[in-house]
This record gives sequence, structure tokens and C-alpha cells, in this order.
Amino acid sequence: MSTHLLQELDLVGREKVLQELPSFDLHRLGLVTELLLRIAPQTPDTRDLLITSLYNAGDGEYVVTLRFAAVHRVRLPELAPTFYFAELEIEDIRDHQMEGIRYRARDHCMSEFEVLCGGVEIVACTRPSSPELVFGASPARIKGCRGQRDG
Repeated sequence: MSTHLLQELDLVGREKVLQELPSFDLHRLGLVTELLLRIAPQTPDTRDLLITSLYNAGDGEYVVTLRFAAVHRVRLPELAPTFYFAELEIEDIRDHQMEGIRYRARDHCMSEFEVLCGGVEIVACTRPSSPELVFGASPARIKGCRGQRDG
């Protein structure tokens, strides 16, 4: 079953986000500010997709970075003029018996975004108005982002 409520998903990073934002809802993600496909040189068939998006918490804005690990398929909408989420939902599809695929993430509104992957993780959650992190690393410091090399 597809859901947009973080409380109903078993994702890495979930508990730390829920401590700060107990009613975290994927439908509140908006403008995508960073998009990175990372391919490990040692294992070129392993791909991670990192997406950083603005999150409207009602009482302020956050920046949230999601990592879709072991990506098998990605469908992206047109990126111009902007790429944003309207109704992002994640579904546990391991019962569909597709090898190596556990999750489907899909935007159910006008965006054509869809990812089939082995894992989903909330890597970071920050307030752009404050240098302090809620948890995780700032998007610029996540290995592989903005020209930094893994290793």
C-alpha cells in the first residue's frame, strides 16, 4: 500500500525526523533543489539517486535529502521550468517479487517522477534559516554531492 505519511514507512532516518517533525508528510515536499545520480566505479551496476527538496512544515521550511539506494529504474519529469513534488508517496513492493526491488516512490500529481529501488533513506533534514542540522549531513557534505569524491 502506498503512503505519504512517514510514520507508516520503515525507512532509515525516520525516527530522527519524526522527533523534530512528528507529522512529517511526503506531500509537503516541494521544489527539488538538487538531483544527483551516483554510480559506484567499483560496481557500475549499483546506482543511488540523491534528491534534495524543500519541505513546508507549516511553521517553517526545511531542506530534506532522500537517498534512493540500489536504483533499478528512474523516470523523471521535465526539469524545466522547475521540478517539484506535489504528492510523493512510497510503497513497499517486495511482495511483487521483482529481484532487488523493495520500494516504489512515485509522485501522484502532475509530475512523472517514479523510482524503483532497493532502499529509501532520509539522509538529512535541515532548516535553511539555521546552520544547525536536525540530523544528518548538509547536502553539500554528503559523499558524492557537489563534486566531492567518495573515498
